[in-house]
Amino acid sequence: MRLLDLDLQENIIWIKFNYDAELVNLVKTIRGRKYDKPNTQWSVPLSAVAEVIEKLSERQFKYSPAFREYLDQNKKELTITPAPPKKNRELTESDKKAFSVSQLNFRAQEILKGNLPFSILLDGEVAGFSRNKSVGHAYFELVDRPSASAPIAKVNAVCFAAARSRIAGRLARVGNKIEDGQKYRFIVKPELYTKQGQFQVVVEDIEMEAVFSKAKLRRDAALKTLKDEKLLRRNLNLNMPICPLKIGLITSQDSDAYNDFVHELETSGFGFELIFHSAKMQGVNASESLAKAIRRFDKKNVDVIAIVRGGGAKSSLADLDSIEVGRAVCESRIKVICGIGHHRDRGVLDEISEGTKTPTAAAQILIQCVASFLETINRLSTKICSVSAFQIAREQRNLESLSRHLSTCVLRHSRDTEREINRLAESIPTAASYYLKRHKEDTQRICADLVHLVDRHQHRTQQRLGSIGRRLEKLPLERQLLRSTQKIQNIDHLLTKRALEKLRSHTVAVRHLEKQLEWMKPARTLARGYAIMRKDNQIIKSIDNVILDDELTSTLRDGHLVLSVKKINKRDING
Repeated sequence: MRLLDLDLQENIIWIKFNYDAELVNLVKTIRGRKYDKPNTQWSVPLSAVAEVIEKLSERQFKYSPAFREYLDQNKKELTITPAPPKKNRELTESDKKAFSVSQLNFRAQEILKGNLPFSILLDGEVAGFSRNKSVGHAYFELVDRPSASAPIAKVNAVCFAAARSRIAGRLARVGNKIEDGQKYRFIVKPELYTKQGQFQVVVEDIEMEAVFSKAKLRRDAALKTLKDEKLLRRNLNLNMPICPLKIGLITSQDSDAYNDFVHELETSGFGFELIFHSAKMQGVNASESLAKAIRRFDKKNVDVIAIVRGGGAKSSLADLDSIEVGRAVCESRIKVICGIGHHRDRGVLDEISEGTKTPTAAAQILIQCVASFLETINRLSTKICSVSAFQIAREQRNLESLSRHLSTCVLRHSRDTEREINRLAESIPTAASYYLKRHKEDTQRICADLVHLVDRHQHRTQQRLGSIGRRLEKLPLERQLLRSTQKIQNIDHLLTKRALEKLRSHTVAVRHLEKQLEWMKPARTLARGYAIMRKDNQIIKSIDNVILDDELTSTLRDGHLVLSVKKINKRDING
């Protein structure tokens, strides 16, 4: 790079160029020159501006805007001695000697090297680069194409393997590469390829800052780093909350961006909850301030983080294109949207988050999400009401049908139950007579047993009395009579007592049996809440006697029911 720059405060002209021995010797002839070793550049007093231009004007130096403005303002006062024109001379005998093709090419190459003995900067559009292999020397063309039309000039170019590898590495560090149709600024050395007599340039390096601005280099480097760390699309891939009402807003305090964003949310009519954190959006430390605000919101319970700012200068966007901001956004667990106020320029935030071009547009995204959610809720509510009404009407019809069927079944079962009760009522006297007769026979048997028992006791008593009488004959008559009388009385009392006890116990047993017979009547059982289940007029005593969909008759205290078996659960009633 060769540049003439101006410092009006110090009245110094700065001469900047890559090392060239011939050019160094030329600069040393300028009066007042000094070499600034730390910055590898030369300084010359402003008073020597005419000498600087006179000696360096043909050396492909670029002028800085400040230096060019100074020259335009002071061109009348500057006295620059033009180079004397070359005079035509007459051809000598040696000049008339014929050249071979090789001699001509070598002579042309020497003339070219004599006039351009150093590398130059060359701007051009690359053409034909894709024809080369991925490694090794590359042969292509550099063309001038002012518009989409055909090129107006072109030159052959060659980039040897070492230079090609170096250039590819520098471009790869910012996520770029040489492609056809792209414009670059190369450091080239013009030469004549003597073997073919072809003029070409040898590409030695690429001027990165001329092709990519510092801001673009910084932005591309940040994006490449995020891509290498597999963070680039992490936040973009997060789903937008279905109803983002709690918003974390990051922007400058009381800025137009803040007012536009808040106004848009307020006029929407939705109940947004806004949590604001102020951050610098341009200038020194802007990226650190923004990254800190994002990480702070990442620890809070918000639905979305919104980063907005107004328009401003294009260059101010570079303050946000840092790897710190990129990592903070990509590592955030909360969806991030941004509205940076530029319609044509895209920064790091646009590539890694939900990007819009204005704060108002960012707010409208949130409003649209909430509106869509509300519309979905209303649609689903309407659908639920419609389906519910249909289901209610259908179930109402089913209920009415079941009610009619149940009424019919109840009437039929009531008639069947009534017939069964009548049959049971008719059978009760017969059963009662049977049980009474049976208990009467038992009573008669007991009475006969009692009489037999009494006879046996009397017989035994008589035997004992005879024995006692025989013994009494041996005792005095009065004493024997007294003892016998007493024993007879005791025996009589005992027999009477035992006979009464037996009679009472059998009487109680008979009464108990009569009560059991009373409680065993079917009417009393039905009155206690029990039912008699029949299938085909046969009493059901086990669930093994029925199967699913059997029609059963249930007799209750006050009527009959006709039932259908829908489910059978077998269990042990003693368990």
